[in-house]
Amino acid sequence: MSVLHHTLGLSTEEAAARLASDGYNELPAPERRGFGRIVWEVVRQPMFALLIGGGVVYLLLGDRIEALLLLAFATLSVLITVVQESRSEGVLEALRDLASPWARAAWTRFSVAHPSET
Repeated sequence: MSVLHHTLGLSTEEAAARLASDGYNELPAPERRGFGRIVWEVVRQPMFALLIGGGVVYLLLGDRIEALLLLAFATLSVLITVVQESRSEGVLEALRDLASPWARAAWTRFSVAHPSET
């Protein structure tokens, strides 16, 4: 067990050992969703499933104009939602990268600031 002295901080060796055992001080990266998975998750939502199902029922009942119109707007809604979800994933990743870009550490009487990944 290591001892952290409040005036000296960690030794360089102790800091390297903790880095090797615990890894970098960063948030874990979530599993990235692909385009197909995002589309599948959006289409499974009840509102979009109901719109698509309604369009199919209209198509089966023979009112093709209303069916095609409903399916076109449902597809447009799905596409807008997929684009928004994809952009949100990118923004969340960028925010995670900005969350802890620098770390201040006290090693052997010196206080240093460095990127958290090094």
